Amino acid sequence: MKAKSYDFLALGDSYTICEGVDFKDSWSFLLKKHYFNEGINLNLIKTPAQTGFTTFDFIEKEIPILLSKSSQFASVLIGVNDWVQEINEDIFRHNFKKIIHIVKENCENTLVLNIPDFSLSSKAHQYAKERNISKGLAQFNEIIKEESILQNLEVVDIYTLSQKLGSDLKWFAPDGLHPSAKAYKRWASEIQPFTDRIFKV
Repeated sequence: MKAKSYDFLALGDSYTICEGVDFKDSWSFLLKKHYFNEGINLNLIKTPAQTGFTTFDFIEKEIPILLSKSSQFASVLIGVNDWVQEINEDIFRHNFKKIIHIVKENCENTLVLNIPDFSLSSKAHQYAKERNISKGLAQFNEIIKEESILQNLEVVDIYTLSQKLGSDLKWFAPDGLHPSAKAYKRWASEIQPFTDRIFKV
């Protein structure tokens, strides 16, 4: 039987490109490796995602790439830099709503991941600006959840997973901020039940 094949475009920011770890340890590559053994080929399209991207960057620089490609599966993970840069919730909601509407309209299978809680990282204080990181990201994640539900899209809860993993250094990359290879392996396991439903495994 011929293997199923999906062109996969991962969209977002540093959590999409898995800043701080080798590509082979990224959650997207781990998904590809897992599904290859299931007879499904995930063709990873080179992502336009970059560290530091906000929803504004996503709309300006990633949406055009999405529209120029013919992908059957796309993931969306964006928002942490909006919070860091103190973009207000109304603007974030407007941008996120626009993003997932366009992605869903142009890709037959779309998966949303929410924002992980980086408050337990050793570098968190550099970005807090005397704000409560967990509370702030929870508010942004509620927007992600609400707008995704309106689009009939499921959301992978990476926020709760990141809190469960805790502050042990093994869960963080050498930069002291981004997740480690071990953490991204746990991300992939969290994502798989959602992608199993998409790929009908």
